[in-house]
Amino acid sequence: MAFFSLVRMAILASVGFLVSLPFSISHAAIAVLYPDIRDPYREVVTAIMDGIKQGTTREINFHAIGDKYDRDALRETLLRQNTEVVIALGRGGFAAAQEIKLNRPVVVGALIVAPADVASGISGISLAADPDLLFAKLKAILPDIKNVSVVYNRANSEWLVSLGQSAAKRHGVRLLAYPVEDSRGAAKVYRDILANSRQSTDAIWLLPDATVVEDRVILPLILKGAWDNYLAVFSSNPAHVRRGALFSLFPDNKAMGVSIVKLAQRVLSEGGNGAASSIVPLTDLQAALNTRTADHLGLAISIEQQREFALVFPAP
Repeated sequence: MAFFSLVRMAILASVGFLVSLPFSISHAAIAVLYPDIRDPYREVVTAIMDGIKQGTTREINFHAIGDKYDRDALRETLLRQNTEVVIALGRGGFAAAQEIKLNRPVVVGALIVAPADVASGISGISLAADPDLLFAKLKAILPDIKNVSVVYNRANSEWLVSLGQSAAKRHGVRLLAYPVEDSRGAAKVYRDILANSRQSTDAIWLLPDATVVEDRVILPLILKGAWDNYLAVFSSNPAHVRRGALFSLFPDNKAMGVSIVKLAQRVLSEGGNGAASSIVPLTDLQAALNTRTADHLGLAISIEQQREFALVFPAP
């Protein structure tokens, strides 16, 4: 009789263990690997991490990744903390997530990344602005735009240009895409675009890719040519607006952090089985405007409309 009681207790204990598993999974931790960098860039990372903390009630463990971090020690720490999903911020965080080989799902953020840049199953939000929102803003400011030219490197931006083709069609715009191999080829194509574009109906989209928008030579070439020919230029870099582009959409860092952690929770709830190419463009965006360029293009943008922009150049 005592034997059967012991067997019964063992069965109940086993069932109890099985029942408790979902509870332990629900308390799985999220690890955030972030680059250990100095101000002013650290302010950006801090805002993203604030958003991550705001976007979840789960346990979050933050780990700064320096140049000489201990891979084995980090891996042991993440396992000890019951880490079930890793958020990798920036190039440093992404590299560390790949190097430690934790065998946990990874969500990347705070870097320009394309689906081709990540292994199957890795999810993430690229810093590249959603083309649909870019074209929506363009049409809101310049409703008569019919054609948008974009120069791109296939290896870096084909996925973004493909999204741009669909977005342009939805907003009644024709996207003219010109693939190039390097900066020299990009400069030649930009000269052709500037020589053949028409004011009021044509615009130029600058991609977040240094091989086609090099700051020292190509960007000044584009901005001067656009100014001389009364063409609108837009991008996802507010520095371009400060130098003369009409507008840009750029990250809202705290809101982006919220979106990144919500994606991580979704991946966790799905058992870590992400899609093969689950990198998406950024939709948590703010806008920057150059009022001097707007005036030059004959646009009447009121003070009230300017308040819709997080940054206005030149500063009022």
